[in-house]
Amino acid sequence: MLALVTLAGLLLASANLRDLLVEAARLVTPLSVLATLPGQAAAALLCAGALWALKPGVGFASCFVSRLLRDASGNLPVSLPGSSTVIGARALVLAGGETRAAISASALDKVAETAAQIPFIILAAFVLWQQLEGYVRLPHWTALAGLAALIVAIAAAAWGWWRFGRH
Repeated sequence: MLALVTLAGLLLASANLRDLLVEAARLVTPLSVLATLPGQAAAALLCAGALWALKPGVGFASCFVSRLLRDASGNLPVSLPGSSTVIGARALVLAGGETRAAISASALDKVAETAAQIPFIILAAFVLWQQLEGYVRLPHWTALAGLAALIVAIAAAAWGWWRFGRH
């Protein structure tokens, strides 16, 4: 809710941002939305297969529905952090899965999805850094410190996955 209020305030305060949003809304047509559906469907099927491989105690179709509910609830502006994982686990339980297996599979599925997004996060950070260079002058040690922090974070995540996630 706070994000929506902040966005509304920014839109009222900035004519440039308002114009950019109007232009973006004009470019999004029903046909452009339909063009994304095959990719979204393929991703949903792949993610449902990954969840099913974690053996939550239900069939593939139930895993598919659980993933769709989790993804849809995660896109709601009023959802709390982690609530989409809870909704996905609850869908697995309602489909007949054991509670512990459903919660474990949903949580591990979310961790795996987040870990898979690390390369895209790094790419986004790189692109953002390139765009900021023209506007903000930062000392070179800032870039090295940011890169070092990113490497440490990735190494810590990999160590945690190896140490605790492989059993």
